[in-house]
Amino acid sequence: IVNRRLARRVMNWLDAIGIGTFAVVGASKGMLHGGGDPLIAVACGVFTGSFGGVIRDVLTGAPPRILYSHQSAYASVVAVGAAVYVALSCVFPSPETL
Repeated sequence: IVNRRLARRVMNWLDAIGIGTFAVVGASKGMLHGGGDPLIAVACGVFTGSFGGVIRDVLTGAPPRILYSHQSAYASVVAVGAAVYVALSCVFPSPETL
């Protein structure tokens, strides 16, 4: 029982890291190709983060988590993460974008 709990916890953390990575990469590409519009960047982050999770679920044979009624915060958390990334990249631009 303890090993299953630990495995579930580790998988949830790895899932969060993966979805966060998808959201940041999507937001970054949205900033780059969307003319620097923050709304487009956040939308790209939400789309890539959410659909990256759907692809993961389909490949593992699980029902997509974003479609569960008790997972309503799933896309909201991805949106907040993408928005934080976009806000920080506007405040602290990388040297490549200057």
